Amino acid sequence: MNRLERLVDRIDPVVSASVRLVKKRWQGDPLLGFLTENVTTNSAVIDLGANRGVYTWLMAALVGPGGQVHAVEPFPGNVAALTALSRRRRNIVVHPFAASDREAEAVLHVPSHGGQVIDALASVELRACDDESAFTVALRRVDSLLADEDRRVSVLKCDVEGHEDPALEGSWSVVEEHRPAVAVEIEDRHRHRPVEDLFARFTALGYQGYFVQDRAVRPLTEFDVESHQRRFLGGDFIPYSPPAGYVSDFLFLPGSHRRL
Repeated sequence: MNRLERLVDRIDPVVSASVRLVKKRWQGDPLLGFLTENVTTNSAVIDLGANRGVYTWLMAALVGPGGQVHAVEPFPGNVAALTALSRRRRNIVVHPFAASDREAEAVLHVPSHGGQVIDALASVELRACDDESAFTVALRRVDSLLADEDRRVSVLKCDVEGHEDPALEGSWSVVEEHRPAVAVEIEDRHRHRPVEDLFARFTALGYQGYFVQDRAVRPLTEFDVESHQRRFLGGDFIPYSPPAGYVSDFLFLPGSHRRL
């Protein structure tokens, strides 16, 4: 479906988001159930690394007209797609920045493979890829972006290709105050600190942790970074999906929520 997706991307971002959402449902993406279960009507939700807006589009429907989706995305092409979505669903607010722990500028690295730009892997963290484009983008703290948001934040989704620690640091006051359900991509290969450091930070706030492996949701206590991540990886650039069994998606629920 990648060729069809790229074609639809160029024609209509709304249809593109809808087609990709259908594909994720067909694939049994556990994140769809997580969002459907935890996004509440009339709440605010935060989509860090919104990309083309598939999850943004879904969450905008879930919060309803009284809610708000804050879509944070630095890549210019995706900002344009998200802006098109926001014209159709007025509860989407597009923030054309990279979420971080500071207010500054950075270089966004966007890799290519086989002549195709892979914007889903765009990152302000430097990667080992010979074929890439670069853009100067603004870094912003989420707690500053949401300073005037008076709705409860029910969900925070974070997929920012290796910049998760700074992005969450700039969002942490929101996590502490609102205690949203959190979906975050965490990969040891992109980090400067052990993955366990971030796990411990959520645990200290009373969160229950889980990880997704082959569409199944498992308790965080069963995660092992060596067997679930490192053993799959060599030094080569991985342009699309990692190998089957590789774990990158983690879910955290505050203690008041029912277990997954």
